[in-house]
Amino acid sequence: MKKALLVLSVAALSLAALIAPVSAVPATDLGALAEYFPPETPLFFSIRTDTAFIDELDGLIETFRGNLPPGTMPPVSLRQMLEQNLSQQFGEDATLESALPWLGDTAAFGIPTLENLFDDNRANDSVTHAILALEVTDADAAAAMIAEIYEQQGAEVARAQEGEWQLLTPQVPTHTFWAFNDEVALVATSVDLLPLSDDRRSLGRDAGFSALLASLPASDYSAILALNVGDALRESYDLMLASTPNEPAMEMMRSLQPLYDNYPRQIMGFTLLDERTLAIDLAQEAFDYTTLEGPWADNLTPLLQIEPVDLSFAERVPADAPFVYLSTGLGHWTAYMIDVMATTIELGMRASAEVEEDTPAFLAQIDAQDVRAFIDLSFAGMTGLNLQREVLPYLNGTAAIYARALTAGDDQVTVDGAVVVEVTDRDATRHMYDRFVEALTQYEADFEEEDGVLVLPGVIRGLLPADTPRALLQAAELDFLIGVTDEVMAAGTRAAVKHSLNLSGPSLADNPDYQAAQAAFLPDAQTIGYIGFAPVRDLMQMMGRLSNAPDDEVAGVVAFLQTLESAAFSGVIAEDGSSVVRMTLTLAD
Repeated sequence: MKKALLVLSVAALSLAALIAPVSAVPATDLGALAEYFPPETPLFFSIRTDTAFIDELDGLIETFRGNLPPGTMPPVSLRQMLEQNLSQQFGEDATLESALPWLGDTAAFGIPTLENLFDDNRANDSVTHAILALEVTDADAAAAMIAEIYEQQGAEVARAQEGEWQLLTPQVPTHTFWAFNDEVALVATSVDLLPLSDDRRSLGRDAGFSALLASLPASDYSAILALNVGDALRESYDLMLASTPNEPAMEMMRSLQPLYDNYPRQIMGFTLLDERTLAIDLAQEAFDYTTLEGPWADNLTPLLQIEPVDLSFAERVPADAPFVYLSTGLGHWTAYMIDVMATTIELGMRASAEVEEDTPAFLAQIDAQDVRAFIDLSFAGMTGLNLQREVLPYLNGTAAIYARALTAGDDQVTVDGAVVVEVTDRDATRHMYDRFVEALTQYEADFEEEDGVLVLPGVIRGLLPADTPRALLQAAELDFLIGVTDEVMAAGTRAAVKHSLNLSGPSLADNPDYQAAQAAFLPDAQTIGYIGFAPVRDLMQMMGRLSNAPDDEVAGVVAFLQTLESAAFSGVIAEDGSSVVRMTLTLAD
């Protein structure tokens, strides 16, 4: 268990390494080295390299180590490990400052092309071209040190001058080409990748990259990662298409081509919002729906602009709920996903009919509208309601989906949770409830009304295995309830629905851990997710006790969880279809 705990700790600290606070700078500073990478670069990563970054990270490591059981992590700092490695080259007194005095404050790594993976030469599939860029304060000193390192290893170094660039080519088996000017040191796996021309095209001069960089919401970052995988997806698509054995399947795949041709570019920024909250911001370009063809163009349209989440809706969630999702536009999202599913089925039926000659004509002619009609008719048959007209339009207010663990019966654990939706039209919502009750009555379903709330005792119990303990089956916590007030409608297990309808007991809005996480949400977020680790720790301890798990295993997991307070995400889709998502991890005090 100690080894597993160490692995978890190292993983957490690897994330922290990207977002140490002292080293945070504007995203545009981290994007400066993009000037030396081609505009089509699939992967570009830039990070701070100043020594303050290392020292701040060591402080974070020490804090993290202090929250773990003694002996879990070795008492070694990152600075010590780096300087120990440097001492092998520069002497035992080497420090980060003395060994690399010419190193600037940023470094960037990029994979400029993936063409080797997709050309006809399979022998070079394992060759990945790359560029490393280091900001320098003294190009001559940097070039001299690099040359000396190679020469001490017995390699000859060819030197040349091309304009402002000093060029070094070590005569070594690995293909390594160096170039230095007053601002940067570059090393590439091919001399053709060195951007030596002043009139070159570059990622840093690309308008799309600059716009994405500017869309990152925080003022400062410690690292950025830009992804432009559209070309790679298109090449992969072409390979799959070439290997598809029959024409119908090829036609179905061709219908997906616009999705690959217009895959949006993305950029991530890593930062620390305060002394405890680590954040990753992800910005993505809009998808161009006008490029869609065939059934996709006929059936898919951009999502309507949806309203921000009403943050006060957290009062409808119990304070100890560890898993919470808040969103608006639930009706819009449901309709959109039905369209995606219906279109996929239409295309699949077309392909199947071409392959299977005995496919019945009515199946071969099924289109997306038929699928939607089937869903609507099925829903109406079960509920007495028209899904498109009487339900989905009234599910676009703020909604919450949450779950937690409760004890039930003879020390048994059960899941408690609910879906809660803001009422935007009282008459329409009451109509939904009444029609559903009529349908239950018509089908002679097992239900009763308890203070105006539907109770369906068999919904959850019917899903449980036959060997479920009798005490648990008899627990009232397993009743499924549906209720409506003038403010919300809720469906779920008993305790959850009672809280959401009546605001009974402490709520998530009062939870200090949630309040701290909420402070980092993006403004006007339309979707929010939250995980509170305190209830998860309690659940782990309870499950360990009930399952008789080894105490040291349970203690190890609980000890790691004690270093964490919460995790969350918040997202915004702009009117133009571009989006930003923030993911946060808040460490415990």
